[in-house]
Parts: sequence; structure tokens; C-alpha cells
Amino acid sequence: MLDDHCPLRACDTETISAYLETSRRHDLSVVSFPTYEWPWDRTESIEYPDGLVRTWRRIEVEVIDGRQFAIVPYEFFRYFQVQPACWRINYLIEACKTALDRGIHDVWSFEAMRWDGACQHYVAAYEWPSVHHGFMAVGKINPAAISYISVRCAPELRGQLIRDAIGANSAALYRLYGTIRLAKWLCQRLGNRLKAMLQIIKLLI
Repeated sequence: MLDDHCPLRACDTETISAYLETSRRHDLSVVSFPTYEWPWDRTESIEYPDGLVRTWRRIEVEVIDGRQFAIVPYEFFRYFQVQPACWRINYLIEACKTALDRGIHDVWSFEAMRWDGACQHYVAAYEWPSVHHGFMAVGKINPAAISYISVRCAPELRGQLIRDAIGANSAALYRLYGTIRLAKWLCQRLGNRLKAMLQIIKLLI
């Protein structure tokens, strides 16, 4: 998994261990624990320009050893998604070699890689205790991570994230910072609406 997808709350080790044991017993190539909501009961019919799917056209779910697995469509636009996962090691090595041979050196390009040698990937019905994008988003601290993180389970990481976000490890200052950001956003929205109203008034005059 990416380092910024480390758990932000306590993991259900019993559930994770059960999925890993099933993965090993049935020789599954990849079993991922996504940090975002997987569309277990939703389909999408949008035709994207690249011909790939962002969710799935037809729901495919399999129960193995009493555990639920989503069968990832080969047309999934991030088929090699780098999420917390259990990989069959020889398959992971082969996928990485294929990526390097193609000049792929970053995670995002690896996620989008199309490869005829790809095996079937699976998603476990377990919500990884993190947030979408992990604790970093677009090179910055993800505010959602600070809101989600457990003060009891990861106090040092929480303090580091707050320190990196505002320059000091102070929950009170971070809340104030959040309030100021919200106020600025509301003012910007209000300003945009006022500009739009003025333009309408000018047209009517």
C-alpha cells in the first residue's frame, strides 16, 4: 500500500486475517481493501471516451469461504489500483516488471496500466480505516484525514498532520484555521453569486 494509506483508526485484524487466509488458500492474485466506497450495489452506464469504466456495468460479487469479494471488471480504469492489498508475490513482480519495461515509474500510471497478462483482481468487503486519497491529497495534507483519524490510536500521526498543515501541533489552532477556511469559502461563494446577480441586473436595465 502507499505510505499515506496507513490506517487512521484501529484495523479489524480478525476480518483482515480471514480475507488474507482466503486469498492464500484460493491463490487469488490480488485482494484490495479500498480506501474509498466501492459500488457494491450500483452500476453505471456512462460511456467514457477511453472506453473504460469507473465502476461497473454489471455487478459481479462472489462469496468465498463465507467472505464477500467484488470481481473487478478488466475494463476498470484503475485496474492496478494501489490500495492496501494482498498480492500474490510473483504476480506483483511480473506486473512491476511490465510497468518498468513500458517506462512507467509512477503510481498513477501503474494504476491505469493496461496489460493483456493481467489476472483477475478482487475487492474485499471491508472498509479500510482511512479516507479517500489517504492523508495526502494533491501534495497537501488531507483535512478529511485529520477529521477521521483516531486521537487514541494514532496521536503522534495526528499531531504530525496538524503540524504539517498549520505549522504547529495545536488542535485548537487547527479548528480555528478550519473555521477561517470555511468563512473564506462562504465569502467567495457569496461574492460569486453577487457578481452573477449584478450581471443579471445590468442586462435587465
